[in-house]
Amino acid sequence: MFYLLLVSLIWAFSFGITKYVLFDEISAINPALAVVIRLFLSALVFLPFVKKIKNAKLFVQLFLIGSIQFGLMYIFLMESYVYAKNAWNVAFFTLFTPIYVILIYDFYARKFSLKSLILVMLSVVGAGLVIYDSSSLKETLTCFILLQASNICFAWGQVYYKKISPSFNSEEKSFFWLIYLSATLTAIIWLLIKEQGNVSFDISLKQFSALIYLGIVASGLCFFWWNKGAKFTNPAPLAIMNNLKTPLAVLVSFLVFAESTNLIALTFSFAIMSVTIFASKKSSI
Repeated sequence: MFYLLLVSLIWAFSFGITKYVLFDEISAINPALAVVIRLFLSALVFLPFVKKIKNAKLFVQLFLIGSIQFGLMYIFLMESYVYAKNAWNVAFFTLFTPIYVILIYDFYARKFSLKSLILVMLSVVGAGLVIYDSSSLKETLTCFILLQASNICFAWGQVYYKKISPSFNSEEKSFFWLIYLSATLTAIIWLLIKEQGNVSFDISLKQFSALIYLGIVASGLCFFWWNKGAKFTNPAPLAIMNNLKTPLAVLVSFLVFAESTNLIALTFSFAIMSVTIFASKKSSI
């Protein structure tokens, strides 16, 4: 749980940095290029730990996780920033990830846990309270659809990673390079298709500095920590923790990036999130 809490806090800052540095109205970066650079930097983090993966099945599984959980997820996520008005709009539209997590987990487990789903739904309500009566929210259908695709990719990846984790040895970081390599290759393919081979590397020093932080810390280290934490967390609390970044992102956007929000609703949001996390841990579901 410590890993999930730490990552949620770090990710809370990522929404504002991405929106106001990479996608400001004056000099917005190419979303596809941002994904490639970010994931490539993430792969470099684990370069010193590279070891050959002899198990062919595990190689394919890890490659698939990288392509979908990180590659496709980031493609959809970055494209959504083009249509988002505020940084926390993006955070809000990730609200439904826990539902996808618990449903995908139940699908693999061939069961249906109503109690888990109820707790997850409560966490969605709790996280959603941060936009109650907020005039700054302008729902954009394109942004919403892109983020649901992103959410499903991320949800599937963490559940599947947890599912195959019993086959891992203690050298987990030694194969994480493959996950980011496959994600980077997926992003490169998308960049070449989108730009039809004519890629422009128009990027400012400020934007590249932000990508270094986002690639190395917010992606490289944080996704490793998140998937590592997911292995030791039961499905319901894991699903609920996916939403902690939403009220945290709103709080950071309010305090750091001067975005408007409803502080009373935000307080209730944190309260409900805390109760659902505690209840899910107590019930061990």
